[in-house]
Order: sequence, then C-alpha cells, then structure tokens
Amino acid sequence: MDKAVQFYTEVLGLRLAERYGDHWVTVDAGRGFTIGLHPASSKYPAPGKPEGGACFQHKMSLKG
Repeated sequence: MDKAVQFYTEVLGLRLAERYGDHWVTVDAGRGFTIGLHPASSKYPAPGKPEGGACFQHKMSLKG
C-alpha cells in the first residue's frame, strides 16, 4: 500500500484524503473524483486477472 500511495501522491501529485492502515486508502483526484485503493485478496483479486476487476464511481451534482 505504501508504494501505491507514494505513486498517487508523489508521482501523480494527487492528495491523500484518507488512510486506514494497509486496508483502504482514498486519493482525491479533483473535481469530485475519488480513487479508492485496497490490497488484493481472495475476495477481491487484483485487476488484470480473469477473476479481478476495478470499479469507478464519479460523484457529481447537477445545479439548475
């Protein structure tokens, strides 16, 4: 998790929003977009594997 946090914050320059040890991290990517990171496990395999995956959620508000 440390390497992932270092990549998103130091290399990409994004802001670390929350960290819960090595279990969950949120990174603020700006404009309402948050990236959630967690380690791979038997329940949640790593992306790029046939049984793995990634999930993206974007929050937005409509003002009108």
